[in-house]
Amino acid sequence: MFFTPRIRTELLRHPGLSLNHGSTPDWMGTRVDGVHWLNFLGPPVLQELGGVSALRSRLHSPETTVQPIDGTRAIVTLGDWPEAGDLTQGNSLPAYRELGRVLEPWLDKPFKAPRFRVEGFTPEEATSWARRFLD
Repeated sequence: MFFTPRIRTELLRHPGLSLNHGSTPDWMGTRVDGVHWLNFLGPPVLQELGGVSALRSRLHSPETTVQPIDGTRAIVTLGDWPEAGDLTQGNSLPAYRELGRVLEPWLDKPFKAPRFRVEGFTPEEATSWARRFLD
């Protein structure tokens, strides 16, 4: 995927914008692909987090909700609608960052894999973008 300089600049400025490959790669397995406005969690991640109640107790942002879907799955919603954030205005999406820290052990970390690259980004920018809710 190639990004024009304008799109590249906006992706680096707005952490809520996501780069998506359009499908889940086979090598991802049961990892979580990132932090989004809507986050669907199931086994084994939700189970290893201790279930819905345990996950809910770790998330303190008032706009975050955790709702069970059935006995093994849940949806985590970060606010009433998706937000892009704006790092130039100090809006780093704290609820997204909080969930990122909770999910970090299960996040797919492509920036550690040699195959991880984002065309038009330096390796440092790509890594920084991938870790935008962890640092």
